[in-house]
Amino acid sequence: YDPTSFYWRGRVHEVIVPRQPVHWTRSQKVVIRHNHQAGGIRSDRNLTLLKMMHEEDPNDKRVLYYMGHQHFADSNWQAAAEWYDRYVRVADNQLEQWHAYVYMAKALRKLERYEHALAASLAAVGMYPQWKDGWYELAETYAYREEYQNCLDIAAFGHTREVPPRVLFINPLEQLGYNVGLFEEV
Repeated sequence: YDPTSFYWRGRVHEVIVPRQPVHWTRSQKVVIRHNHQAGGIRSDRNLTLLKMMHEEDPNDKRVLYYMGHQHFADSNWQAAAEWYDRYVRVADNQLEQWHAYVYMAKALRKLERYEHALAASLAAVGMYPQWKDGWYELAETYAYREEYQNCLDIAAFGHTREVPPRVLFINPLEQLGYNVGLFEEV
């Protein structure tokens, strides 16, 4: 790490930022493991730090995104949906915007706001139709609406789509993927 070339930004969910333009590349050789004490509750700490970051720089768009994630992790579905909505309206990172739509759909579904969940899923599908997640979100919402044929058709189509690049936050439990068979059991 050369501090004259890069610096860390953020109090939580830090990012390393180059001090001058760089050529970006992706590599499977770099693995970042975020180790924390198993079972340790960090929600209060993270929310406090995120609020501080938002107060210090209300124009930092990524804070909106991470506020959505923190509220989602806390099962505060209404707050998560609101923060994701704020983020997608100003986002300048298309991958994170897509990711926020996917998680917004999940939060809205928990609130039983199915029309809004469908709209968020469709926004994700519109951005990256080649990726599975948006399609699976649509399918799951149709299952909750008891529109089973739509659910099955969309889930089957989603199964033909690609896994998105894993440059975003990954919940290890979600790596198990969607089980289309679950939709068939309904």
